[in-house]
Amino acid sequence: MHIRKPQRLILSSLVLILGAATPACGGSLSRAQDALVVGDEAKAEVELRKALKSNSTHDEAARMLSILLADQGDALASSDPREAEQRFDEALDLDPSNEKARLGLARLLMKRGFEADARELLAFEGCTGCGRLEAMMLHESAVAAYQAGDIDTARQLFKKAFDQGKDPLDALGLATTYLASDPPDVLQAKAMLETAAPLVARGQHEAERLFRELRANLLMAVAAAGQSEMIDQIFNIRSAELLEEPEFELRFKVSQEQFRNGDSDPAIARITSLLEKSGQYLEPTQREVMEAALVVMFSARAAQHLQAGDEVGAAKDIAAGLKIDDDNSRLRLQQVLAIAANRLPLAFTKLEEAKKNGDRDKVEAILHALQTFEHLDAGSTAKALNSLEQAEALGPKLPEVHLARAYVLAEQRNEDLRKNELKDVRKNAGFDYPRGRVNQFPSALAHLAHAKALLAKQGVLFPFRGAGFDKRAADLEQALAFYPYEVDWYADKGGVIEIVAAGGRKEVEFKGPRWLKGTAIASPDNAAEIQVPNVGLVYLEYEGKELGVVVEENTRIQIQL
Repeated sequence: MHIRKPQRLILSSLVLILGAATPACGGSLSRAQDALVVGDEAKAEVELRKALKSNSTHDEAARMLSILLADQGDALASSDPREAEQRFDEALDLDPSNEKARLGLARLLMKRGFEADARELLAFEGCTGCGRLEAMMLHESAVAAYQAGDIDTARQLFKKAFDQGKDPLDALGLATTYLASDPPDVLQAKAMLETAAPLVARGQHEAERLFRELRANLLMAVAAAGQSEMIDQIFNIRSAELLEEPEFELRFKVSQEQFRNGDSDPAIARITSLLEKSGQYLEPTQREVMEAALVVMFSARAAQHLQAGDEVGAAKDIAAGLKIDDDNSRLRLQQVLAIAANRLPLAFTKLEEAKKNGDRDKVEAILHALQTFEHLDAGSTAKALNSLEQAEALGPKLPEVHLARAYVLAEQRNEDLRKNELKDVRKNAGFDYPRGRVNQFPSALAHLAHAKALLAKQGVLFPFRGAGFDKRAADLEQALAFYPYEVDWYADKGGVIEIVAAGGRKEVEFKGPRWLKGTAIASPDNAAEIQVPNVGLVYLEYEGKELGVVVEENTRIQIQL
């Protein structure tokens, strides 16, 4: 942040209004006045110093000489600040009420870093410009504190400066500190923008620039935080120059930010309103960009509706998008997915009409994943496996396909275990398997975790989603809640057991398939990993206890001891 105020110079005239010359002083004051009129400051200074020696002319001479010295100090301030400081100092000795000398000396002291001395100078009763200059000093100190990363000090200084000078730059400085908080204090930032707005006059270019910048930043912060109710309130905070601006571009950017952060409804409503109410004022290219963005948003929200099991909402968004772009191939494919929610055979038929490309393959893979669920619901595991193989061939990295695989694994027994191992598993697992069936529950949980991770990675703009994904995932998670260990996806060969010892150091002896054997040492600060390249039953022994853990492909099993 860099908020620098323009320096305001307080000018004093060299034209002095003199009283009548005193005869007793030999005309020194008159001669000084004459010298000033012709610009001979040196002679004027000599005559005024003479006049100081007379009691009758001392006070008037002191006042005039103080003014002369202050003007000289002002002229020297940039080229010879030390000499200027001496002139100001003497001017104040002669006349403490000389405001020009007081302000000039305070500025020089401030530049040299003597802020306390400068503030002491400015604390003079009756000095009309001292408060303004002190506010400027506070402002500069606040800027320095902000740039040094001391946000709290900067905020205090900006507040003192604003209380003293009521300058919009100080109010905007306060807004900046609130936006710099983590998380941003959007309510306080908004309040300071409201304070600053009526103070930013037309022609105050620096204040206007900063006001617009902070207002845009606040809008983005509020959009990112999902506080959509504040957005229209902030748009209504306007400086005099902003009153007549439609701000199409900023409104569009804020809507995009809202949508990226999952706040799709107000984002779509804002862009729709812009196009309907102000479309005739938009540039053709600007309108095209907004319409294209709106189509993408309708498509993405349709996918969100499908994910949540709301095929009616999805159909409405697809129709709204097609109204803008009737030839949009992705929207047409989404229609197929919406149909699949209740009429899967018809969805396959409609898909045949689509052009063959990567998007079509994704949709077909999702249809086969949905078909897998239907076969499992009907009790036909063999048919489910056949559909799953087709889904994995077309879209091996789709969340729906991994979710379908998780469902199948949860129904399949672990065929890698021998009879005696199955007996040991049931005895030493530390939990009861449902109906005593040792199915591939760890693998099912790993694929479920991977499906969720893939879904998050695809983001809110991914258009293709299988109907009811959220409910399917939640139902499986609930069905597998009996499994006591946290399971995550492991991408390499085999699996991993992660030993976590939160309560203290643990030594664990392990043995497993293909001569797997060793000791794992876990501590509160360091978990221990047991690599199991050849999956199967792994025995863990610790503190006289034995635990049997079935490790399956792609599983990372975390065990808390």
